Amino acid sequence: MNTQYDDYHSDWVEKATDYPTKALLVAAMSLFKEQEKRIENHKGKLDGASWSPENWNE
Repeated sequence: MNTQYDDYHSDWVEKATDYPTKALLVAAMSLFKEQEKRIENHKGKLDGASWSPENWNE
């Protein structure tokens, strides 16, 4: 998944001067991308449920 922040992230990792900073940036981007996937997945579930009358009472 290519996000609007990938270029910024690459620049920050490249400019980081120590390992802990680079590791934190990589971990943060990994978490960010995983959260984006989950948000999109839940949006799809919500859209599907709104068009399914048998699920309206849940």
